[in-house]
Amino acid sequence: MAGRCLSIDLPANIFREGKQNAMPVITSANLGELTGPGMIMLPFLVPDYVNILNGVIKAGQKGYACIFDQVPGKWRRDGCVSFHALEMGYVFGDWDNSSRWLSTAFFLAKESGAKGADPGLGTVDKKSIAKHDGDVGAVCASGKFECEGPG
Repeated sequence: MAGRCLSIDLPANIFREGKQNAMPVITSANLGELTGPGMIMLPFLVPDYVNILNGVIKAGQKGYACIFDQVPGKWRRDGCVSFHALEMGYVFGDWDNSSRWLSTAFFLAKESGAKGADPGLGTVDKKSIAKHDGDVGAVCASGKFECEGPG
């Protein structure tokens, strides 16, 4: 890269102008991150995601937005919402706790309404993107995600 200079512009400006690398993009937020209650609330993501998706469309690519709202049965009955990082168990299928993810999940879940460490996993909770061979479209069709593409 001798003699070349990387852009010093902000990513938001690069996407607003459609000058990012042209590639399809999927944006996703957990519903609880947008509405609460919970430890991590990020409602400001929505306008940023809209900016990113508009830039993707300007670059001639497809963009998708996803709101994740799956919560294991017992936690949902407690009033728990889909908190930050809850999708990781679904994406990677780590409900057997081999990475000790569940203790972190419960830490966030109790701030979002869960009353106990047992999430009450059902059949739908144990399906994951990995079990769909990485096919995000299949996961969207399975009802775990609400996905929207460009009209």
